[in-house]
Amino acid sequence: MVAQFAIPLVNKILNPTLKEAYISELSHICDLDFEKLLSGNALFSKRDYSKQEEVKKVPSTIMRKSVLGVFTALIQHPALATDRIFELIKKDSRFLFLNDVRNFYKDNLDAAPSILFEQIENEKIKNLFGEALVSEIKLSKDDGRAMIQDCIELISKSEKDRDEILKEKYNMQEISSAEKRELQQLILKKEELSEEDQKLLKKLSSK
Repeated sequence: MVAQFAIPLVNKILNPTLKEAYISELSHICDLDFEKLLSGNALFSKRDYSKQEEVKKVPSTIMRKSVLGVFTALIQHPALATDRIFELIKKDSRFLFLNDVRNFYKDNLDAAPSILFEQIENEKIKNLFGEALVSEIKLSKDDGRAMIQDCIELISKSEKDRDEILKEKYNMQEISSAEKRELQQLILKKEELSEEDQKLLKKLSSK
């Protein structure tokens, strides 16, 4: 009965990552091969545990996990959106979307996460938010705050380190053309340029 009730609801989910997560969870809860049931290929057939299920490897990086951690904490504890740790995310950061999510929760503490999910236009960000939405990790408010702080500090540090890494590669003459353009963009995004940055920018612009 649960599976029958869930079929039309799951069919309405357009995001493939989120849909797959719900199919997996419903298969576990109902002890059914819900994916086959959804497609009409099987009728209340028990899942075959005699065959080892294929493990899908999802590529992950530290930055991806950091974003996922922030999303997970905010979904479970929207009040954490008021934490000042978000101020570490600079206006020119490629992770500025985290502040967009934060601002949504600051203005809508009681809103369902699904409302924000539907408003996210970038598919990669939407997939990550969907993954956090169905995460089985349960966080206390204190643990959620600690996770947000650790993740944002890591994101902030990594962006600063990238600047230094590219400068070092430039000085060692091991930098590629694409990396030169990236370094140039990183310098141009700074609010204030040091004398060293100004000299380096002239060199990059002349080549």
